[in-house]
Amino acid sequence: MKTRFKNILRFDYFTKVLVLITSIATLLLIAILAVGELSVLGIILPVVIILVAVVVYRTLAVKKVLDRIKENKVIGTVLGTRRNNGNFYISYSYDFNGENFKSKTSLLIGPLLKIKLAKMETINLVVDDLNPKKVYISDLFYK
Repeated sequence: MKTRFKNILRFDYFTKVLVLITSIATLLLIAILAVGELSVLGIILPVVIILVAVVVYRTLAVKKVLDRIKENKVIGTVLGTRRNNGNFYISYSYDFNGENFKSKTSLLIGPLLKIKLAKMETINLVVDDLNPKKVYISDLFYK
């Protein structure tokens, strides 16, 4: 199993939100440059640079965790799914080291993947052995 940066950017909720904010800030920077209003360039350019740095840092941090825990595979039981304001939530329970855990993951995904996940009864997960409450859906992050 290999972790893909593209999948982290697509399926990690916080990273995806950061990418959306960075995209909006970049478009704003381009618009400011196109108009020629260079007086606010000193404000927006550092913001864009910081946002890009945070996205890269977050992606590398998630990749490091996913590479470390890729052998901690468990199968979870889907308890339910819910849609709310464009977000998709999937709730599941899983056993790890003799303990039962329940978790909920929120995803910003397309309609086809929502339908596929809503029909699932079990789900493949990887669990962080240092923090068993931290869990990732392995089918989304690994190829």
